[in-house]
Amino acid sequence: MIRKTLWGAHMFVPGNNAGFLCKLPIIDVKNIIIDLEFATKIPFKTDGRYLTRNAISYIRMIRPDINICVRVNLSVAKNLQDEDIKIIAKSRPDSIRIPSVSSKYEVEYVDELLTKLEKENDIEAGSIKLQPMIENPQGLKHASEIIQASPRVQAIALGGEDWAYNCGLHRTIGGHELDLVKFEMVTIAAEHKIMAIDTVFSFLKDTGGLIADCNHSKVLGFKARSTINPRQINIINKIYAPLKDEIEWAKTTLEDLEEVKFGDNINYVSKGVIVDPLSVYQAKNIINSNLGEVCLNEFN
Repeated sequence: MIRKTLWGAHMFVPGNNAGFLCKLPIIDVKNIIIDLEFATKIPFKTDGRYLTRNAISYIRMIRPDINICVRVNLSVAKNLQDEDIKIIAKSRPDSIRIPSVSSKYEVEYVDELLTKLEKENDIEAGSIKLQPMIENPQGLKHASEIIQASPRVQAIALGGEDWAYNCGLHRTIGGHELDLVKFEMVTIAAEHKIMAIDTVFSFLKDTGGLIADCNHSKVLGFKARSTINPRQINIINKIYAPLKDEIEWAKTTLEDLEEVKFGDNINYVSKGVIVDPLSVYQAKNIINSNLGEVCLNEFN
Protein backbone atom coordinates (compact mmCIF):
# COMPACT_ATOMS: atom_id res chain seq x y z
CA MET A 1 0.00 0.00 0.00
CA ILE A 2 1.33 3.45 -0.93
CA ARG A 3 1.67 5.74 2.08
CA LYS A 4 1.01 9.37 1.31
CA THR A 5 2.26 12.37 3.21
CA LEU A 6 1.13 15.96 3.71
CA TRP A 7 4.66 17.16 4.48
CA GLY A 8 6.42 19.54 2.10
CA ALA A 9 5.12 21.29 -1.02
CA HIS A 10 1.44 21.44 -2.05
CA MET A 11 1.24 22.77 -5.60
CA PHE A 12 -1.81 24.63 -6.91
CA VAL A 13 -2.89 23.87 -10.49
CA PRO A 14 -5.76 25.59 -12.41
CA GLY A 15 -8.69 23.22 -12.83
CA ASN A 16 -9.42 24.36 -16.38
CA ASN A 17 -5.85 24.12 -17.73
CA ALA A 18 -5.82 20.78 -19.53
CA GLY A 19 -2.19 21.15 -20.63
CA PHE A 20 -0.93 21.67 -17.10
CA LEU A 21 -3.10 18.90 -15.70
CA CYS A 22 -1.67 16.46 -18.25
CA LYS A 23 1.90 17.34 -17.21
CA LEU A 24 1.35 16.74 -13.51
CA PRO A 25 2.55 13.10 -13.47
CA ILE A 26 6.04 14.16 -14.63
CA ILE A 27 6.45 16.83 -11.94
CA ASP A 28 8.26 15.68 -8.81
CA VAL A 29 5.56 16.61 -6.34
CA LYS A 30 3.68 14.58 -3.73
CA ASN A 31 0.75 16.93 -3.08
CA ILE A 32 -1.31 18.84 -5.64
CA ILE A 33 -4.30 21.14 -5.26
CA ILE A 34 -6.46 21.37 -8.37
CA ASP A 35 -8.06 24.78 -8.07
CA LEU A 36 -11.69 25.29 -9.05
CA GLU A 37 -11.95 28.54 -7.11
CA PHE A 38 -9.54 31.44 -7.73
CA ALA A 39 -7.62 29.94 -10.66
CA THR A 40 -10.76 28.89 -12.57
CA LYS A 41 -12.79 31.93 -13.57
CA ILE A 42 -16.60 31.87 -13.62
CA PRO A 43 -17.08 31.31 -17.40
CA PHE A 44 -14.87 28.19 -17.16
CA LYS A 45 -16.24 26.59 -13.99
CA THR A 46 -18.18 23.81 -15.72
CA ASP A 47 -15.29 22.86 -18.01
CA GLY A 48 -12.95 22.96 -15.04
CA ARG A 49 -15.05 20.53 -13.03
CA TYR A 50 -15.12 17.88 -15.75
CA LEU A 51 -11.46 18.38 -16.63
CA THR A 52 -10.62 17.96 -12.97
CA ARG A 53 -12.69 14.80 -12.61
CA ASN A 54 -11.00 13.21 -15.62
CA ALA A 55 -7.57 14.47 -14.59
CA ILE A 56 -7.86 12.79 -11.20
CA SER A 57 -8.48 9.41 -12.84
CA TYR A 58 -5.60 10.02 -15.28
CA ILE A 59 -3.14 11.00 -12.54
CA ARG A 60 -4.18 8.03 -10.40
CA MET A 61 -3.20 5.60 -13.18
CA ILE A 62 0.28 7.06 -13.62
CA ARG A 63 1.18 8.46 -10.19
CA PRO A 64 -0.79 6.72 -7.44
CA ASP A 65 1.63 8.25 -4.92
CA ILE A 66 0.31 11.79 -5.47
CA ASN A 67 -2.05 13.16 -2.85
CA ILE A 68 -4.80 14.89 -4.85
CA CYS A 69 -6.72 17.74 -3.25
CA VAL A 70 -9.35 19.90 -4.98
CA ARG A 71 -10.07 23.45 -3.87
CA VAL A 72 -13.76 24.07 -4.41
CA ASN A 73 -15.62 27.36 -4.45
CA LEU A 74 -16.60 29.41 -1.42
CA SER A 75 -19.42 28.30 0.84
CA VAL A 76 -21.17 31.62 0.24
CA ALA A 77 -21.35 30.63 -3.44
CA LYS A 78 -23.35 27.57 -2.48
CA ASN A 79 -24.50 26.52 -5.96
CA LEU A 80 -20.97 26.68 -7.33
CA GLN A 81 -19.59 24.73 -4.39
CA ASP A 82 -22.31 22.08 -4.60
CA GLU A 83 -21.66 21.50 -8.30
CA ASP A 84 -17.92 21.29 -7.71
CA ILE A 85 -18.30 18.63 -5.05
CA LYS A 86 -21.00 16.60 -6.80
CA ILE A 87 -18.95 16.27 -9.98
CA ILE A 88 -15.45 15.76 -8.59
CA ALA A 89 -16.43 13.47 -5.69
CA LYS A 90 -17.10 10.65 -8.17
CA SER A 91 -13.39 10.58 -9.05
CA ARG A 92 -12.47 10.12 -5.37
CA PRO A 93 -9.98 12.91 -4.62
CA ASP A 94 -7.99 12.42 -1.45
CA SER A 95 -9.27 15.66 -0.02
CA ILE A 96 -11.22 18.86 -0.60
CA ARG A 97 -9.92 22.29 0.38
CA ILE A 98 -12.69 24.68 1.43
CA PRO A 99 -11.68 28.35 1.04
CA SER A 100 -12.29 31.09 3.58
CA VAL A 101 -14.12 29.02 6.18
CA SER A 102 -15.72 31.20 8.87
CA SER A 103 -17.67 28.69 10.96
CA LYS A 104 -18.12 25.01 11.73
CA TYR A 105 -21.40 24.97 9.81
CA GLU A 106 -19.59 25.28 6.48
CA VAL A 107 -17.56 22.17 7.28
CA GLU A 108 -20.59 20.28 8.57
CA TYR A 109 -22.46 21.03 5.36
CA VAL A 110 -19.66 19.70 3.13
CA ASP A 111 -19.28 16.66 5.38
CA GLU A 112 -22.98 15.81 5.01
CA LEU A 113 -22.87 16.27 1.24
CA LEU A 114 -19.79 14.05 0.92
CA THR A 115 -21.37 11.37 3.12
CA LYS A 116 -24.36 11.29 0.79
CA LEU A 117 -22.19 11.19 -2.35
CA GLU A 118 -19.90 8.50 -0.99
CA LYS A 119 -22.89 6.28 -0.29
CA GLU A 120 -24.41 6.90 -3.73
CA ASN A 121 -21.13 6.16 -5.54
CA ASP A 122 -19.94 3.19 -3.46
CA ILE A 123 -17.00 5.13 -2.04
CA GLU A 124 -15.56 4.25 1.35
CA ALA A 125 -17.32 6.36 3.97
CA GLY A 126 -15.20 9.23 5.24
CA SER A 127 -12.38 8.58 2.78
CA ILE A 128 -12.50 12.05 1.21
CA LYS A 129 -10.81 14.33 3.73
CA LEU A 130 -11.18 18.08 4.29
CA GLN A 131 -8.73 20.98 4.51
CA PRO A 132 -10.53 24.15 5.67
CA MET A 133 -8.70 27.37 4.81
CA ILE A 134 -8.22 30.14 7.37
CA GLU A 135 -8.45 33.45 5.51
CA ASN A 136 -10.41 35.80 7.77
CA PRO A 137 -10.64 36.71 11.47
CA GLN A 138 -13.85 34.71 11.99
CA GLY A 139 -12.15 31.59 10.69
CA LEU A 140 -9.25 31.99 13.11
CA LYS A 141 -11.59 32.80 15.99
CA HIS A 142 -13.55 29.58 15.38
CA ALA A 143 -10.64 27.42 14.16
CA SER A 144 -10.96 24.87 16.95
CA GLU A 145 -14.68 24.41 16.28
CA ILE A 146 -14.00 24.20 12.54
CA ILE A 147 -11.48 21.39 13.07
CA GLN A 148 -13.85 19.48 15.34
CA ALA A 149 -16.82 19.88 12.99
CA SER A 150 -15.90 16.71 11.08
CA PRO A 151 -13.55 13.74 11.52
CA ARG A 152 -12.65 14.31 7.86
CA VAL A 153 -10.57 17.38 8.73
CA GLN A 154 -6.91 16.41 8.24
CA ALA A 155 -5.35 19.88 8.00
CA ILE A 156 -6.00 23.59 8.14
CA ALA A 157 -4.40 25.76 5.48
CA LEU A 158 -3.56 29.45 5.60
CA GLY A 159 -4.65 31.72 2.76
CA GLY A 160 -2.16 34.50 3.40
CA GLU A 161 -3.12 36.89 0.64
CA ASP A 162 -6.81 36.95 1.54
CA TRP A 163 -5.96 37.13 5.24
CA ALA A 164 -3.88 40.25 4.56
CA TYR A 165 -6.61 41.86 2.44
CA ASN A 166 -9.29 41.04 5.01
CA CYS A 167 -7.24 42.48 7.88
CA GLY A 168 -5.93 45.54 6.01
CA LEU A 169 -2.31 44.33 6.13
CA HIS A 170 0.44 45.20 3.67
CA ARG A 171 2.11 42.07 2.30
CA THR A 172 5.89 42.06 2.53
CA ILE A 173 8.64 39.68 1.47
CA GLY A 174 9.54 39.12 5.13
CA GLY A 175 5.95 38.09 5.83
CA HIS A 176 5.92 39.02 9.52
CA GLU A 177 2.49 40.59 9.11
CA LEU A 178 1.22 36.98 9.07
CA ASP A 179 3.00 35.87 12.24
CA LEU A 180 -0.03 36.23 14.50
CA VAL A 181 -2.30 34.00 12.43
CA LYS A 182 0.54 31.51 11.88
CA PHE A 183 1.27 31.22 15.62
CA GLU A 184 -2.40 30.59 16.33
CA MET A 185 -2.90 28.08 13.51
CA VAL A 186 0.08 25.93 14.45
CA THR A 187 -0.95 25.84 18.10
CA ILE A 188 -4.56 24.91 17.34
CA ALA A 189 -3.53 22.29 14.78
CA ALA A 190 -1.14 20.68 17.27
CA GLU A 191 -3.88 20.58 19.92
CA HIS A 192 -6.11 18.60 17.56
CA LYS A 193 -3.32 16.46 16.06
CA ILE A 194 -3.67 17.66 12.48
CA MET A 195 -1.37 19.37 9.98
CA ALA A 196 -1.01 23.13 9.54
CA ILE A 197 -0.18 24.14 5.95
CA ASP A 198 1.44 27.52 5.33
CA THR A 199 0.43 29.93 2.59
CA VAL A 200 1.90 30.52 -0.86
CA PHE A 201 5.07 32.63 -1.01
CA SER A 202 3.87 35.08 -3.63
CA PHE A 203 7.16 36.74 -4.60
CA LEU A 204 7.89 34.11 -7.22
CA LYS A 205 11.25 35.41 -8.48
CA ASP A 206 12.77 35.88 -5.03
CA THR A 207 14.47 32.57 -4.21
CA GLY A 208 16.30 34.03 -1.23
CA GLY A 209 13.05 35.38 0.15
CA LEU A 210 11.42 31.97 -0.28
CA ILE A 211 14.22 30.23 1.61
CA ALA A 212 14.08 32.76 4.45
CA ASP A 213 10.29 32.55 4.68
CA CYS A 214 10.29 28.74 4.66
CA ASN A 215 12.92 28.64 7.41
CA HIS A 216 10.88 31.09 9.50
CA SER A 217 7.70 29.11 8.81
CA LYS A 218 9.32 25.86 9.90
CA VAL A 219 10.57 27.46 13.12
CA LEU A 220 6.96 28.49 13.83
CA GLY A 221 5.90 24.84 13.47
CA PHE A 222 4.65 24.42 9.90
CA LYS A 223 5.56 21.22 8.09
CA ALA A 224 4.12 22.06 4.68
CA ARG A 225 3.24 25.00 2.46
CA SER A 226 1.31 25.73 -0.70
CA THR A 227 2.96 26.93 -3.90
CA ILE A 228 1.96 27.93 -7.41
CA ASN A 229 5.48 27.59 -8.83
CA PRO A 230 6.96 24.15 -9.67
CA ARG A 231 10.45 25.64 -9.27
CA GLN A 232 9.76 26.13 -5.56
CA ILE A 233 8.95 22.47 -4.86
CA ASN A 234 12.45 21.14 -4.16
CA ILE A 235 13.33 24.10 -1.93
CA ILE A 236 10.15 23.69 0.10
CA ASN A 237 10.57 19.92 0.46
CA LYS A 238 14.19 20.24 1.58
CA ILE A 239 13.50 22.90 4.21
CA TYR A 240 10.37 21.32 5.70
CA ALA A 241 11.88 17.83 5.92
CA PRO A 242 12.59 16.74 9.52
CA LEU A 243 16.10 17.47 10.75
CA LYS A 244 18.35 14.63 11.82
CA ASP A 245 18.13 15.55 15.50
CA GLU A 246 14.33 15.66 15.22
CA ILE A 247 14.34 12.16 13.76
CA GLU A 248 16.70 10.94 16.48
CA TRP A 249 14.40 12.42 19.14
CA ALA A 250 11.36 10.75 17.54
CA LYS A 251 13.12 7.37 17.37
CA THR A 252 14.30 7.64 20.96
CA THR A 253 10.84 8.63 22.17
CA LEU A 254 9.07 5.79 20.39
CA GLU A 255 11.50 2.89 20.70
CA ASP A 256 10.89 2.32 24.44
CA LEU A 257 7.36 3.69 24.54
CA GLU A 258 4.84 1.83 26.67
CA GLU A 259 1.47 2.48 28.23
CA VAL A 260 1.46 2.49 32.03
CA LYS A 261 -1.60 2.79 34.25
CA PHE A 262 -1.45 5.15 37.20
CA GLY A 263 -4.70 4.90 39.10
CA ASP A 264 -7.48 5.26 36.52
CA ASN A 265 -5.27 6.97 33.93
CA ILE A 266 -3.23 5.46 31.12
CA ASN A 267 0.02 7.33 30.46
CA TYR A 268 2.75 7.05 27.85
CA VAL A 269 6.13 6.28 29.40
CA SER A 270 9.49 6.34 27.59
CA LYS A 271 12.68 5.37 29.46
CA GLY A 272 10.92 5.81 32.77
CA VAL A 273 9.61 9.29 31.98
CA ILE A 274 5.95 10.18 31.38
CA VAL A 275 5.53 11.62 27.87
CA ASP A 276 2.71 13.95 26.81
CA PRO A 277 0.38 12.31 24.22
CA LEU A 278 0.90 15.32 21.93
CA SER A 279 4.65 14.65 21.93
CA VAL A 280 3.98 11.02 21.03
CA TYR A 281 1.81 12.21 18.15
CA GLN A 282 4.55 14.55 16.91
CA ALA A 283 7.16 11.79 17.10
CA LYS A 284 4.98 9.40 15.11
CA ASN A 285 4.27 12.17 12.62
CA ILE A 286 8.00 12.62 11.99
CA ILE A 287 8.70 8.92 11.54
CA ASN A 288 5.63 8.37 9.33
CA SER A 289 6.54 11.24 7.02
CA ASN A 290 7.95 10.19 3.65
CA LEU A 291 10.29 13.18 3.86
CA GLY A 292 11.25 11.89 7.29
CA GLU A 293 12.02 8.48 5.80
CA VAL A 294 14.46 10.06 3.35
CA CYS A 295 16.30 11.78 6.20
CA LEU A 296 16.06 8.67 8.36
CA ASN A 297 17.81 6.59 5.69
CA GLU A 298 20.55 9.20 5.48
CA PHE A 299 20.77 9.30 9.27
CA ASN A 300 21.27 5.56 9.50
